[in-house]
Amino acid sequence: MRKLILISFIMFLLPSAGWSDDFDDAGQVGRDVGSQINQKTGTSAGINDTLAKPLTSEGTKLNPLIDNVYQCPTDNRAYSDLPTCTSNCSTACMSGVNARIQFPSSESFLEVNIVPQSGGDIRVYIQQDTDFDGTFNQSYFISQIASGVCGNGIISCDPGTWNNCRYFEWSSTGTTSNITLNEVFQTSDGVLPLGGCYAINASADPTHSRTSLVFGDINGVLRSIGGGIVGAIQSTDPHCAVTQVDIDQDNMRVTYYGQLVGSTTPPGSPPDGSPNPEQYYKHSAQMEADALTEITTQMGNPDSMTYLHNSSPGTQDSINYYNCIITRDITFTGAPSAPISGSIQNSSIVNSSGTPCAVYPIAGYITLPPNHKASQAWITNVSYEDCLQVTINNATVYMSPAWSACSDTTLTSLSPMQPLSPSLIRSGTNTIIAYANICGPTGSVNVEYLIETVYETSGMTISGGCSPPADCKLYSEKICDENGATCVNTYANFIPTKFKPYPFCRTISSSYDTYTACASGDRITTSSNASGEVTDVAAGTDLWWYISRTYKCPATATPQDLGDSLQRTQSLQNSLTANDTSTEITYTDNINGSPVSGSIQVHSQPDYDDCEMVCKVRAAATSSDANPTGQQGEYLRDIDTAQDSFKACNLVSGSWHCATESGETVVDDCQCLNDFTDAVTSMGYLKEASKDMICNQQ
Repeated sequence: MRKLILISFIMFLLPSAGWSDDFDDAGQVGRDVGSQINQKTGTSAGINDTLAKPLTSEGTKLNPLIDNVYQCPTDNRAYSDLPTCTSNCSTACMSGVNARIQFPSSESFLEVNIVPQSGGDIRVYIQQDTDFDGTFNQSYFISQIASGVCGNGIISCDPGTWNNCRYFEWSSTGTTSNITLNEVFQTSDGVLPLGGCYAINASADPTHSRTSLVFGDINGVLRSIGGGIVGAIQSTDPHCAVTQVDIDQDNMRVTYYGQLVGSTTPPGSPPDGSPNPEQYYKHSAQMEADALTEITTQMGNPDSMTYLHNSSPGTQDSINYYNCIITRDITFTGAPSAPISGSIQNSSIVNSSGTPCAVYPIAGYITLPPNHKASQAWITNVSYEDCLQVTINNATVYMSPAWSACSDTTLTSLSPMQPLSPSLIRSGTNTIIAYANICGPTGSVNVEYLIETVYETSGMTISGGCSPPADCKLYSEKICDENGATCVNTYANFIPTKFKPYPFCRTISSSYDTYTACASGDRITTSSNASGEVTDVAAGTDLWWYISRTYKCPATATPQDLGDSLQRTQSLQNSLTANDTSTEITYTDNINGSPVSGSIQVHSQPDYDDCEMVCKVRAAATSSDANPTGQQGEYLRDIDTAQDSFKACNLVSGSWHCATESGETVVDDCQCLNDFTDAVTSMGYLKEASKDMICNQQ
């Protein structure tokens, strides 16, 4: 990443050094500019001060050279010296270049302080700006002491020891991403959800010469704690982007600057793709579906690169697209049918219960043929002695006024023509029961009914179809609702996605009823909202409301006559020669069948080193790795160690220079270093050690 940034700035700054007519002078200018940039960005602090801060803040200007850089505010051109800038600028030149990106860092949104304790443990104090308004609105003083630090949490033990240890993981909750510290435990197979752990309190040093390891690596401890907290915030809100980190060793504090990506407004909508790609951090499964949708959208946009590529003659000559859509719908056919009438009766019911009143049910059945529905229904006549209640399919449709206080009366005869809800009567057999409440020695009941019916059937219609040529292959397929809006991609890039759509259901009304119709792939069904009757309309495969498919088919390429070009290419390739200094190249071309000789003058190329000059440096470190079984201070005599690293050297005044940082010493000065043999040897040691561990376990 650093190289990419530097390349961009080198291209930006070369004009500031002045274009040279001499090739060698121009090359030297480029080397000088590159050397200055390497010297200023050769360390992490140099990258932060020279590049990161100018890109993310208003106050710091970009100045990547040892010599100063000046910018003309009128045209924003940069110059390597003030006189040249002044002579070419109508306004006063300023030192450095304004290189702030579109959205600079906010005020600090997270601040973490550590407070050493007597046993070498630490306490953690956190301040958080959850709404990114530049003011801390949440503060936490973690109640647990930290005896060890992990990449995503802490280990808390008895002060100054490694006894009774508990494990805690950083997390954030709610839409505001408030920080919490939750206790975690080992799983049944011994896995602990913490990583990169190491001890920091007095127990970590077996020599007992240090009460804490924190003071030897304040930067590392602060980065571990702060990085774990930021990771927890980003796990719940990927819009949070860190733009700058400042560590204050004297006050044992790390401060994070950043911005909430979703709250910024870009200068213009992106030409293609999602404006918030960070959404896929937690919803990666949606990426493939959105990518296919994006391709479809771009294919309809003549200005998109996708459209231009797929519409170019080169692609069109080699492949054809076959697109097809299949839609299905439900139709209903209905007509009035013969009415159904009938009655249930008993003219002589004897009260044999031995009680003053007793209820006697008289049952009957109303049968509607298949695909028949009740359009209207009535109870036309009733007569009873003494009281009456009528139910159809357990729903009461008539009750005499005196039912609750029935007494011995004379015969009651009525012709009420009482309408019934047609939804009570379904296709098939319906049960009608007349309950006679007899309060005298005998009684009677008679109930007559009339039902008008319609005959209604459902069917399926199909529109469109897919009949690709035999040599075509299915490239993509999506299954959608009836409007083609809500879709599931079942094929992508010739491969099934294994996404199975849920049934797509819709509401359809006929002249006599309202239905819920569902397509599930292997069948289409309708369910009457009035009666609940379910009917299979179709069974088979590909039974969906809307199917869209794209096939790719090979096409015959248009023959191209490349005979003349091939002859010229072959002639040039076979005749190219260069002189001893590679400053002149001669050739023989073949134009219209005749040889034509020529030459090209080129600059001599400067000599380059066979490899990148690097140096090997060493810095003191401690080894206090920890896990649930213990920490290294419990079984090592000494945890002091050294850490080697390699750095790229800078060319300063014709000599290679190894840029060391505080606490580093040079082990091997600038040269073509190759420690491959050491690496292979170390890997061999690890391999043999793993065999011993396996044998010991057995």
